[in-house]
Formats: sequence, structure tokens, C-alpha cells
Amino acid sequence: MVISLSGRILYLSPSYPGSYEDLTLSKVTKEAWLDPLKDEWGLADSGFEGLSSLGYKVWTPPTHYSKLYNLHSSVRIRVEQQFAAMKKWRACKEQLRVPTTKRKELLTLHHKIWTIVAVLLNDYQ
Repeated sequence: MVISLSGRILYLSPSYPGSYEDLTLSKVTKEAWLDPLKDEWGLADSGFEGLSSLGYKVWTPPTHYSKLYNLHSSVRIRVEQQFAAMKKWRACKEQLRVPTTKRKELLTLHHKIWTIVAVLLNDYQ
């Protein structure tokens, strides 16, 4: 997830199995999330590290402990708060139970549900 400085969700990655790391997901899905970062700064975790050096407006945590690291941590909590707000919705906090044997179909449905909740949070929070 990448959020704006005001807390608006700019990007929510597609659903992938739990074995994927943030860095892998950011590389696999970069075509989808780079566009929203043209006009606005985003907050993200270390999976998006190095993007600001490429000219994208995303702030990731510094790699060493410093005052800047502390500042980033105090702002980065907004991303975790957005995840927590999404998980308050029953659709996001309960196990998805649909009759399917196709993993891709299930992950697509999961992503659609989370995207709808993200849109609602952006518009009504």
C-alpha cells in the first residue's frame, strides 16, 4: 500500500499469496503504482526503497537509525493505521469463503473486495 501524506490510499497492490515479499511485489506491480506517484508524494515501506532516487515521489524509511528514521516511523504509522481501518470492515477481516478451486480467481476476488473498501475509506473517512 502507498498512501498520500494526508492518508488517502494511492495504491493497493493486487492480492498475492503470503510468501511474496514487499520488494518482490513492488517490482512485479510497478506499472500499476508508479502512475499515481507522478503528482503526489506517497508513504510506503522498505519494499518501495530506492524509488525516490529514480525520481518518484515516494518516501521510504532510511536504512540506518537516525532522527530521520524516527520521523519517518512517526509518519509511516499512517500506512499501518489505514490497514487497521480496512480490517475493521467485516469484508476484510473475515476469511473469504467462496466455492472455488482456482487460486487466481480467489486472489482476484480478494483484491476487488479490498479495493472497494479502500475507495470507501478514501471517500468517507
